[in-house]
Amino acid sequence: MPVPDALIAHLGAQLGLDHALAQALVATARLRQLARGEIWVEVGSLPSHVGLVVSGMMRHYYPTAGGEATRWVALVGTFTAPLLSLLRSQPSLEAIAAIEPTELIEFPYDEVRALRQRSPEFQARWAEIIEGHYLGMEARVHALIALSAAERYAQLQQQFPDILRQAPLQYVASMLGITPQHLSRLRAQR
Repeated sequence: MPVPDALIAHLGAQLGLDHALAQALVATARLRQLARGEIWVEVGSLPSHVGLVVSGMMRHYYPTAGGEATRWVALVGTFTAPLLSLLRSQPSLEAIAAIEPTELIEFPYDEVRALRQRSPEFQARWAEIIEGHYLGMEARVHALIALSAAERYAQLQQQFPDILRQAPLQYVASMLGITPQHLSRLRAQR
């Protein structure tokens, strides 16, 4: 399904790209519908796309001995991809699935890479996006190691209130490294 012009304009505004660059970025993109629970990236796969969540939400998670551990929830307007896998061209360590019916714009990563090489403007914006993701992951690692559950919850509440408002609580609890029951107690205390 082709990407509508309104989404091209929105994408250009979100990324700070002029219309021509936004059009070049979406020239090979496609709109994809995912059903609730549908897996977009499987563990062990070699992913080839970066996604932008247009509606719905996506969950990044790892399989564990006890089930699954949610790493992140990508909401509307955010990019989603197994970055380690894409950047290193190696099988994905994580799975990414739709939490609810979700619409993504899928960008072939090879095209993203080619546009980065052609456009210093896009390369600069891409670097900002990757840096933002890295800084967020570094902060989450620090929080999981150095902060109490209550402090992690407060930090998530301050930095990402939309995740707390929109994501199912079992995934929020998993992101925080606590049980859903512990999350309920923390929420009741606030």
